[in-house]
Amino acid sequence: MTLVAGGVFNSGILATGPAPSAYFDYVEASADIRDRVGKIQSLVNGAGVDLPAVAMRFPLQSPVVASVLIGAATPSIVERNVVSLAHPINASLYSGCAPFALR
Repeated sequence: MTLVAGGVFNSGILATGPAPSAYFDYVEASADIRDRVGKIQSLVNGAGVDLPAVAMRFPLQSPVVASVLIGAATPSIVERNVVSLAHPINASLYSGCAPFALR
C-alpha cells in the first residue's frame, strides 16, 4: 500500500514562512509556531533551499508515500512548486530541522 500526502504546507505557513498573518492548522499561527518556522526557514535557506521545497519533498522520503498532493491558487504558485521540486535536497537537512518540529 502507498499513500498520497496532503497538507504539506500545514495551512500555509510552510509555504509563506513565519509571516504575522501565517496560518497553521487552519488558524493564525502562534508566536511559538512562527518562531520555529523561522528557525527552519533560516536553516534551509542557509543550505540554499527554500522552505516550500523542503515541505513538499519531506514526505517523499518515506517509501510508503507515492505522491504529494499540492493545492495552488495561481499559475505562479504552480510554477514555483515545479521549480522547487526540481532542486535536489540533501536528506541530512531534514534531520537538522527535527528539533523545530511543528508537532
